[in-house]
Amino acid sequence: MKANKYIAGFLALFAAQSASAITYEITGATAFRRATIEAVNKLYDDEPGNPSYSYVANNATYFNSDFITFKGTINGVADTYIRCSFNGSIEGLRALAEPGTSGPTSNGDAYYFDEAAVTATPAAAGAGTVIAASVSNPSATPQLERAEAEMAFSDTDFAISPYFAAALSGGSPGAVVFAVCSSDSSGITNVTYQQYNSLLTQGVVPKSFFTGNPADTSKVFCTGRNDGSGTRSSYLSEMGYGVSNTVTQYLVLTRSGTGVSDTITALQVVPQGGTNDTDTVTAGIQLPGGSDIAAWMVGKTNLQATANASIVWGQDQAGNGGASSGSALTSGLAQTGPSVRVFDAFGANLYGGTPQTNISLVTWISVNDAITARTGGATLCSFNGVGLDLTGDVMTTSDRNKVLNGNYSPWNFQQFYYKTGAPTDVVDLYNSIFGLVEGGALGVAGLPNGEFVIGRNGDGGTINPFE
Repeated sequence: MKANKYIAGFLALFAAQSASAITYEITGATAFRRATIEAVNKLYDDEPGNPSYSYVANNATYFNSDFITFKGTINGVADTYIRCSFNGSIEGLRALAEPGTSGPTSNGDAYYFDEAAVTATPAAAGAGTVIAASVSNPSATPQLERAEAEMAFSDTDFAISPYFAAALSGGSPGAVVFAVCSSDSSGITNVTYQQYNSLLTQGVVPKSFFTGNPADTSKVFCTGRNDGSGTRSSYLSEMGYGVSNTVTQYLVLTRSGTGVSDTITALQVVPQGGTNDTDTVTAGIQLPGGSDIAAWMVGKTNLQATANASIVWGQDQAGNGGASSGSALTSGLAQTGPSVRVFDAFGANLYGGTPQTNISLVTWISVNDAITARTGGATLCSFNGVGLDLTGDVMTTSDRNKVLNGNYSPWNFQQFYYKTGAPTDVVDLYNSIFGLVEGGALGVAGLPNGEFVIGRNGDGGTINPFE
């Protein structure tokens, strides 16, 4: 009923507008990406007599698109565009709080496919085209352009972000669930918050720290997201670590190939600037010729990128960066590391250049990414002794009950925001999408708020049963 009420209000407002083209932008977290796309589809599908639309996306798997722009008719306005850019929770908040160049961290506007890129003929249930585009290097795609967002999804509350003073309004249409994973063949099946805190601080610990077996002398490395990610805010909050505190994280530098059967061949502490190299052409912190990493990289592909830098809190420094997307972590989790060179953030050998044998990675990712990683061979770990089954690609009834009743704590309320004082049509569109998302399928990682019998006082806060 709520969704229908909001749609009616939104459509009524359209009736009072001119018949000229109109465009809206939505950005932020990927957790409710499918639910958002389905909600937008519903707005077009409900058009009386003309339920058709077209779109352009960067992924042939429609619901996995990072960038997608829709064009269709809503209440007689034929050229109604809704542009989506799923670029991360904190980046989404930045887009609302610091549009254009108004903020201290440069241009906060997200990238979207421009309206001219939508070339397919509208059809019932949508018709679209695919244009390759990368989240880590959007400026390389000419059909993408920056634009100011009207609304954004976030895995975390804006009150614990750098944009806590922004004038934002909104609420939570549901909760998003996370999981801890270890890499293929690690043998690590449970991680406590104390162990994770130590890993975040030190960056590497012996495997015996997790297994209790003194014979497990191989090394376990911390890997994770950069500070533009709500996933990172969620694990730092859950550990009581502090979302603005710096960490020590590693990322895969080289591997033997691109498939899940390939192996990790080198790791590096995430450098300042997200990557480093020895030439003056590609971006990154430049290293002198003859450095250890320069010699290693001859003939190899550097898997790090400038997008890995942590810039949101103004703390772009060695170790504090991380992957710019969850998918960048899942590929590493699905691979083994039988013999791995390790470099510091300045390109020097660690461990005297001796390859480390049978290394493991541990990280915290969304349930969606955890399923992908497990399919490739990663281990889905328990957290503080409580784990999820995730049979196939869904949470089981038992999984849901563990979250809804307070037994499993890696989750946050998904937030949906718009700018306080936004025009009435923007607020009505927000309400329509909120109602459709709240009442629709929230995806593998989502749970409706109405089913919880517990609550928590903020991200990572104490969980208490309802009275």
